[in-house]
Order: sequence, then C-alpha cells, then structure tokens
Amino acid sequence: MTSAPLLNGISDQLESTRGLVSFRIVTAMRWIAIAGQAAAVMVVYFAMGFQLPVGFAMIPISINIGVTIWAWQARRSKGRDALWLRDREAGRYLAWDLLQLGLLLWLTGGVSNPFAIIILAPVTVSASILERSTTSILAFLAIGIVTVLALNSLPLPWTSEPVIFPRTFTGAIWASLVLSILFVALYVSWLAQRARDMSQALTASQLALVREQRMSALGGLAAAAAHELGSPLSTIAVVSKELLHDLPPGSALAEDAALLVQETKRCRDILVELEQRNAGPPDSDDPYHHLPVSTLLEVAAHAHQQDHVTVTILADPIHEDEDERAPADMDEVDVSLLDQPTIPRRPELIHGLGNFIQNAIQFADSEVILQATWTADTLKILIRDDGPGFDAAVISRLGEPYVQGTGQRSRAKRALRQQGKEGGMGLGVFIARTLLEHTGATVDFTNRRRGGASVAVEWNRHRLVSES
Repeated sequence: MTSAPLLNGISDQLESTRGLVSFRIVTAMRWIAIAGQAAAVMVVYFAMGFQLPVGFAMIPISINIGVTIWAWQARRSKGRDALWLRDREAGRYLAWDLLQLGLLLWLTGGVSNPFAIIILAPVTVSASILERSTTSILAFLAIGIVTVLALNSLPLPWTSEPVIFPRTFTGAIWASLVLSILFVALYVSWLAQRARDMSQALTASQLALVREQRMSALGGLAAAAAHELGSPLSTIAVVSKELLHDLPPGSALAEDAALLVQETKRCRDILVELEQRNAGPPDSDDPYHHLPVSTLLEVAAHAHQQDHVTVTILADPIHEDEDERAPADMDEVDVSLLDQPTIPRRPELIHGLGNFIQNAIQFADSEVILQATWTADTLKILIRDDGPGFDAAVISRLGEPYVQGTGQRSRAKRALRQQGKEGGMGLGVFIARTLLEHTGATVDFTNRRRGGASVAVEWNRHRLVSES
C-alpha cells in the first residue's frame, strides 16, 4: 500500500513549507477576545457600578492589542507563507493568550470571577487543531494559572461589602476548572485526532482508487495500441520476407533484411503479450471486461503470490462448511447455478480483493484459499489463510483506519517488517473495505475454527452487475 506514505509525505511537505494553522483565523479570534474583554470591563465598571480597578484591568488588554498588531505586521511583511503557523508557533500564541487572560483574571477576582471559565477557550482551540503534545503543555499551563488564581488574586469588587468565599467553595471552583481543562484536552483532542485520521484515510482511499483507475486505463491504452499497430507491423513483416527472398544469399542487404524479419517477429510477440495482459478499460464493451469470478480472483492474486505459500482458488455454487471439504450431493444442486457468475473487472474490486489477498499471503504459513460461492441472488468470496488469525481484541474494529492489534498477528507483522516486508492490516484494510463497500459489498472478519483468518466479502449479484 503506497497511498498512506504518499499522503503523509504530502502533509509533511505542506507543514514544513508553511504550516497548517491560519494566522488570519488566530488573529481574528484574538480580536474577538480583546473586544469581549474590553466590553466586559466597561460594562461592569460603568453600567453596573462595580468598583473595578479599570485602569489596571485595561493594561493586559492594551498589551494584547499591541502584541496582536505587532505580530500581524511582522508576519505580513514576510509574505503569504508566513501567515500560516506551524504547530509550535500556534501553541506559543495560545500560551500568550492564556497568560494574558490569567493576568486579567488575577486583577478581577481570580477563580471567583464568573468569566474564569474562559480559561478553557485556548485549550479547546489547541485540542481541536494542534498536536497532543502541544495541547498537553497548554493544559498544564492553564492548570498552573488556575492554581495560582485560586491561591492568590485581587478580590472581586462588589457594590457593597466585599464577599469572602469559603476556601471549600474556592477549592471546588478550582477543581471544576482543572477537571474541565483535562476533559477538554483529552476528549476533544481524541475526537479531533480521530476526525483527522478518518479524513486522511478517506483521502488515501481516493488516491488508491485513482491509481487503480489510471493503471486500468493505461492497460486499456496498451491493448488498443497493440491492436492498432498489428496491421502495419504485418505489412512490414510481409515486405521484409519478400526482400529477403529476392536478395542474393550472403549479401549485406540480405543480413539486414533477415534482422528486420526477426525484429518484426519480436515486436509482434510483444504486442500479443500486451493484448493478452490487458482486458480493456473499465468502460469498455470488450467481453473480457466481464470475467468469471475465478479468473477475477486469479487477476487480483497474481501480483501478490509468493513461493512459500500455495494459493488455491475454488469456485462452486455450494456453500460448504468453512473448514470441511466434503463433496456436496449433486442431486441437491440447481443446475442453472453451475455456470460461474461473470462480474466486471473494476479497479475497486481488483484493489480491494488484492489487498486482502496480499495480507492473507503475508501472514499465511503455507496455504491461502480463495473460495467463491454463489446463489441466484448473492455472490460471496472467502479469503482464508492458515496463519495466526486476527487479534481477538481488535477483530470487531477491523476496517477502521489505523487499527493496530496486540496479539499473534501483530507479532507476525513485526517479524515481516524485520525481514524487510510490509506487514499491513492498518490503513490498507480500511482502504480495501471502503473500495469494496463502494461496489455494494459487505465485509466480515472472523477467525477460523482450525486456526487462521477469514475475510468474507458478499454482494447482491444483480446490483454488482447492474452497476458495472
């Protein structure tokens, strides 16, 4: 699977050149925060009549205005790429916002200020768009600020006698803020990471499908070129043979004519091989575009076969027991179902089945069985190996992006990597499942009773053929 490394390389290149967080958005959010802080101070002091140290309270707000204007001008002068922040740069801006907000809260009552909950805003923003390491640093910084505010701050101004809150109440507010910071940092960060993983995985699926479509179209182009070149090549061969026949033996021209005949035959063999290798583009009316299911399995498995693993392809309409090979009673077989279903050679099918077959071959000890069974309404393909099987802890989540196991199959995967082989079962399975479900299939992962893994892919036959 090359889609995931390609996608990661593109993301890394983008982040290294300009970053992934828009400085315009960060600046706009800061201006909104500045306007809100200034409005709150003015309303509390002038409209509500609280004896707020308005002059001191405006100091951190004024400093924030100056820092924001300076940062915008400095970055704007460096060009458009400077208006995108890398992860650490965005983290530093959010850390400044926390410190400025902490100073403002220290002047206006600390944790007893009803607006103290705003301390969660920078942590929430970080958890949504930045890496977990940066979010962790900001979360601990916010907890430190809340702790300082709980221990020491200027009293909250009142219109009458000042209110002194019990230490138990102040401690409860501190605990609620700390727990809220931790919850936001962990939960929101986890949800955001899952969303990013899913988005990246879906993009990788699209890249894989585009690659398969291009390969299929290239194969059709090669077959068409081979067909078109056949006639002029035949003419060249006929003329070359006539020249060879008319020229006196042993002459230099006769040797050249013989070489021309030989090379013409070689070109014809190459064109015949190209025609046999390709079955036409996906939208072709070529009868070879619709293949018997056993032939389709051969095509999907061909590129992944290894010498130490035997790949057996079975195709019959009898749903036999998974681990039994007992012959079926032919008197009970519907004769009309003996012919194999023909299904379209679509890139999604070739890539999806090929990926599951590749994984089965990589983890198999000696044998992989590809079995196709069908009824009048359904078509089912079983991909079974005799390897360690799927990890019981993650088998219910297989097909989700970046799912990694911890059991025997994971140990086998690490052994494959140590041998210089690719041991997938993470993003590759997600891509394969997504592509096959795009064709209307349902995919099920199980472990065999006799040991080994089994992947069942099932379609509605009529829908599969009608969508080709």
